[in-house]
Amino acid sequence: MEFRGALRPKLRVKSTRGNGLSHCDRRDLERWTDYGGPLPMSLASHLQRCDGCANYVRRVSKVHSSLTLIRTHSMPQRVLPGGNTRALRMLRRIVRASDEATRAVAGKPGLTTLQRVQLHVTRLSAGFAAAAILLVMRVGIVGGIEHVQNVGENLAESYWDNHSDPENDWLRPDRLA
Repeated sequence: MEFRGALRPKLRVKSTRGNGLSHCDRRDLERWTDYGGPLPMSLASHLQRCDGCANYVRRVSKVHSSLTLIRTHSMPQRVLPGGNTRALRMLRRIVRASDEATRAVAGKPGLTTLQRVQLHVTRLSAGFAAAAILLVMRVGIVGGIEHVQNVGENLAESYWDNHSDPENDWLRPDRLA
């Protein structure tokens, strides 16, 4: 059985010397640890003579079989949200510890000169656009108020002429001032 993708264990055997497992340095053991599958014949015959390597292969086999079992069984629905939450927390810690995050916190995002110029131009143009919008709004509001005032004055004058003093016997209120 060969392990591919995210569930393949990444157990590297650089050298087993001095770690209490064995005094062997076998490339076929390293390859088998990485990819799984059946044991090569040369490694199987070596395991009959070397207890340290045999113990190591037993432990790696348990990891391989556990990963296969996890991959083939579906998880209960109540387990997934907790696992996703923990995975996201771990990813956030990794992101915070990254070099890019450190540079961003320090305020040195590593931009090129052209990118810095574009950033400043964008900031300035956004400021000018906001000022222009405010100016247009102010002109529109003031113009609207003046228009309403003119319409109101015309309406009051028309009402005075048609209803309050149709024969022009009295002086109009604007003539008194």
